[in-house]
Amino acid sequence: MFDTIFASDLDNTLIYSYKVKTEGDICVEQRGGKELSFMSVASFNLLQEVNRKCLFLPVTTRSVEQYTRVALLSGGGPEFAIVSNGGNLLRNGAIDKAWQDETYAAIDGCALKMNQYIALLREDEKINFDIRLIDGMFIFTKSSDIDATAALLRGAVDERFDLLTTNDKLYIIPKVINKGAAVARFRKMFPCERVFCAGDRDMDLSMLLYSDLAFVPSDYNFHSCNFNFHKGPPTSFGLFVLANVLKLL
Repeated sequence: MFDTIFASDLDNTLIYSYKVKTEGDICVEQRGGKELSFMSVASFNLLQEVNRKCLFLPVTTRSVEQYTRVALLSGGGPEFAIVSNGGNLLRNGAIDKAWQDETYAAIDGCALKMNQYIALLREDEKINFDIRLIDGMFIFTKSSDIDATAALLRGAVDERFDLLTTNDKLYIIPKVINKGAAVARFRKMFPCERVFCAGDRDMDLSMLLYSDLAFVPSDYNFHSCNFNFHKGPPTSFGLFVLANVLKLL
């Protein structure tokens, strides 16, 4: 087994939306024939090299279905991936049942509260997207006024849950489901000397704080955190991360 794990967020860290793609970029995600996500040629090639020299571990809040649309490697997907914000582990694209069962046991008793939160969201006229229970583990939706929706929920969401927002997106996630705890769980299964992590938002913070070396874009201010992050340029953040990880392997 490799002595280094490179655990990385995907969206806006290693891959980016079709809305900001440039000519020559490589499409790494499609749905129904529509191209959704991209990497630069340089970043895609560096990722192949990183994958050969360490254990590359995607760590994403995407659902199982959303993750399986992404093609990051030229010879097939990574052997392992942490999805559902840490709730599921995939081995060669298949759900690790033992990991999933452990997650469900950890959130046992949360279902009633999540149903209550879904009911509250259905009453909010600012919700402009489906209210989804992602892989049976946490709530996701979107709002036209994310601050107002978050304020509506803040008094209702109890201490067992995190209420997180990113742009117009809202998540209500049991606190035991987080990226940092998931990477720690994975490291117990596959011991290694060091873990490098990359991420771009507060949902990545638990993973970044767990790491031995963390990469973040220089324009992102992680709330209430004095950790010594390794900062890179926002416009080519993925390329910066992969080039620097490769230097350290």
